[in-house]
Amino acid sequence: MSTQRLRHALSFSDRMYRLLLAGYPAAFRQRYGVEMAQVFRDCCRAAYRANGPLGLTLLWFPTLWDWALTAARERVSESLSRSNSMSDTTALDRQLGDVVWLMSASLRSGYSVLQTFETLAQESPEPTAGVFRAVVEEVKQGRSLVEILTDLQERIPSEPLRAVIGVMLKQRETGGNLAFMLEPMSASIREKMGSDAALYPALRKMAAHVGAALPEHVTKSD
Repeated sequence: MSTQRLRHALSFSDRMYRLLLAGYPAAFRQRYGVEMAQVFRDCCRAAYRANGPLGLTLLWFPTLWDWALTAARERVSESLSRSNSMSDTTALDRQLGDVVWLMSASLRSGYSVLQTFETLAQESPEPTAGVFRAVVEEVKQGRSLVEILTDLQERIPSEPLRAVIGVMLKQRETGGNLAFMLEPMSASIREKMGSDAALYPALRKMAAHVGAALPEHVTKSD
């Protein structure tokens, strides 16, 4: 193989890989981008020397697959961290009591946990919608729900949310009816944290959809 061909192949692959790196969040690129590019160049050189252009071509298949998974995951993680890194979780806490009611009602009606999360992501106001939207996206990228929920416990400094997640993780470990396990938490959280009228349209819509009676405070609120 000629040195010129090797140089041309490596230069082209390097340019293409740097374009892929742009798919990662800026903070991630700043921290890991130079090292990742160097490792990829070394892999390209070894693959080309071992098997020529075919070796370089075959290297791109796992590279693209890994990029598709990790770039999307890092962007979701960044979005979730940005949305929920604030130390003040008042808005989320005030929505959480009614969110738990929605979860319980949805599960009782036959929805799966993921379907319930998708509904919350679509119908809820912020910040609840952002939290569950990020969870759903991470599930679609292949992460396990247990891993995602565990990350949420560490990432969001909301004691009520951590308690709810704790119940969900416990149910996945030991079994039981999650809807019934969550139900008493709704009123308890609402009593301590209050509630947010911005969530009431979603409550009404879900109640009508699953045939559930609205919580009293929502029935009386316009």
